Amino acid sequence: MLVRLTATGRDLCPRIRQVWAELEDRAFGGLTTEQRAELAAALATVRDALDRK
Repeated sequence: MLVRLTATGRDLCPRIRQVWAELEDRAFGGLTTEQRAELAAALATVRDALDRK
């Protein structure tokens, strides 16, 4: 199966990137680089625990 964006979908990409960047800044802008790394590691641990059967 081949899935492609429509022209409308491609036209939305710049706005989606902008909104995603704004969300990321609101959610993580107050964290230091070290805090971001710690959060990523903690979330990876949670993900791995959920992946275990």
